[in-house]
Amino acid sequence: MKISFVLPLLFLFLFAGCHDKTKIRQLTYPVKKIEKTNRVNVQFLAYKTSTKEGVMIPARISVSPNPGNELNVGVTGNLSGGVGASWRSAVWIASLQAAFAVGRDLADYQIIVNGQGYIDGPSAGALFTAGIMAGMMGLAVREDVSMTGTVNPDGTIGPVGGIPNKFRAALAQGKRILGYPPGQRYSKDLKTGKRIDLKKLATDNGARVYEMRSIYDAFGLITGKVYPRPQAASPEEMKIEPEVSSIIRKKAAKWNQIYNNYRRRYQKNNLQKLKSTHKKMQIASNYMNEAVKYVKMDRDAVAYDFAQRGAGHAFTTFWNGIFNKLVYRKEKWSTINNYLNKRLIEPTFLGLQKGLEVLKDERPQTLEEFSALISSYEQIVSAYVYAMDSSMYSKDAKNLLRKAPELIRKKVPVNTLLRTLYDYLAKASLRTGIATLKYEKGIDFLSFTKQGSPYLDLLPARINKVRNLYLGAAQANYKYIESIIVKKVADQMGKTLKYARNRIMSRSNNYLQAFYSLKIPELIFSKKWGKNNTGTIFAQIAGSLGSYLNSSMFLVKIYNLSGILDKRTGYIKSIKNEKVLEDMLIYAEKNARINAAVAKKELGDIPTMAKVFYQIGLAMMEMPLSLKVKSLEMFWRSSMECQLSELINRK
Repeated sequence: MKISFVLPLLFLFLFAGCHDKTKIRQLTYPVKKIEKTNRVNVQFLAYKTSTKEGVMIPARISVSPNPGNELNVGVTGNLSGGVGASWRSAVWIASLQAAFAVGRDLADYQIIVNGQGYIDGPSAGALFTAGIMAGMMGLAVREDVSMTGTVNPDGTIGPVGGIPNKFRAALAQGKRILGYPPGQRYSKDLKTGKRIDLKKLATDNGARVYEMRSIYDAFGLITGKVYPRPQAASPEEMKIEPEVSSIIRKKAAKWNQIYNNYRRRYQKNNLQKLKSTHKKMQIASNYMNEAVKYVKMDRDAVAYDFAQRGAGHAFTTFWNGIFNKLVYRKEKWSTINNYLNKRLIEPTFLGLQKGLEVLKDERPQTLEEFSALISSYEQIVSAYVYAMDSSMYSKDAKNLLRKAPELIRKKVPVNTLLRTLYDYLAKASLRTGIATLKYEKGIDFLSFTKQGSPYLDLLPARINKVRNLYLGAAQANYKYIESIIVKKVADQMGKTLKYARNRIMSRSNNYLQAFYSLKIPELIFSKKWGKNNTGTIFAQIAGSLGSYLNSSMFLVKIYNLSGILDKRTGYIKSIKNEKVLEDMLIYAEKNARINAAVAKKELGDIPTMAKVFYQIGLAMMEMPLSLKVKSLEMFWRSSMECQLSELINRK
């Protein structure tokens, strides 16, 4: 637990004499309302692609009392069209995270950020968040400090590219204190392609660098002050109430029945004789054994998570075996297509249609019902993502068979064609399995509520504000991936952006969901219910949360952890920065409890879904790598559940 406080305390010692201790003690959570406009001048770091060099660009942050109750965040520039969309979105993320950090409603402030020249990109997110926090408190910022980093959903600092190039520009401008995201001390110089030690780069130029784990570290760097965070909820407060645990246990038993059903079908069809499926079914069994273990420990949320994983793996393994037999027996496409579409894809979409009907009639009256409903929407949106992707693999299989005669004439080996066909079908069944699993989870989540939860007055204007906030955050993160990663992949392969997107999606479920979770509410919910329907807006909030979370996880795996993805499963199979992961988990776990404590103080209760995700994350912290990484996501989900509930409840 020391991680969260050691670095800010170090700042205090470093900057002794730059402030007086009386002012430090006056910083409170939440901060007091401001009565006048506070201006903060910063210089943010950027990377100029045309010259492959870093640049420093001035920006002015103005934070004023907001006379109205509407969100009031503005971005201006000195050139027409000079400020890019990603930069604008980064300001929104920074404003939202700053308001969370200081314990106030974003609508309490009018925030205007002015940029100079043609600028874009979200890598100034950490600097802007710290600067806006300073503006909300009326604090001055240090002129010899700069930093780079995006902001993750729980306030941790996210990865960026071109850090050596940016830091050289900062050093040339006299900056002597520089902050960078966790795990990126050794970063690639985008001009030379060499990996640079940022600490050595700074030391050689008479400066110091600091790894920033959170926006509070960024705030400490730029102000030289420690911001007092709220006391975290105790582990006892994060336990799920017995009445809800009983419901969750029954749902876990349902997943056990699904697992047993597919295991019996697997054995009945003699699929265990296939070497390719035996190991996969063993994984399903291992998950179910873990579920049983956690039931005996009365940790029902964890048991539920492992039970649905076991059932999902059993489902996928069964269908993989079926398609293996069909393909290598060289069955007709009509037979294969009947299995794929009539028994898998079409039933999945029918199930999703039924799910929409269930959600359509849900109107939450309490904090518990709202939290459960948004979690349900997020799962249904994600289910549509995987179902649509499954349809794409089905089309790929059909096109391959259509081209098969021509490919054989070109002497493409038949076995190669069969392997490719099976790969498409296996991916289609995997995506369908995930879609079915997420749909069922979405329906389950609706029942994860307890009696006596605080009443929630859902005002339409407030719902729209929250929707717009999370849309901005999600779009900013995705645009960053698009400009930094997708474009780079496209350029390296000499292909279009669309081709690069599809390539990355085939290897990363996080990226797949980050892209489509923003689009599904418009493609599905808006067309079915109407753009201004409350259910559509709920879907947009949920889709934005899902996209923001998944894009953040995608970036963390690649940059912070230097993760290597398994091409077959899309799961992370190894990382270079295990110490970084350990540090992030320590921070994320405590941060989830801090957000829970704030929710309890502001709302009178901690949402059950926040406790569910927290308990799952807590168990996964001690597990093998892929699940340990997943625990980070669970803690983020827990924090986001609390933050969302606070936001939606504010008048």
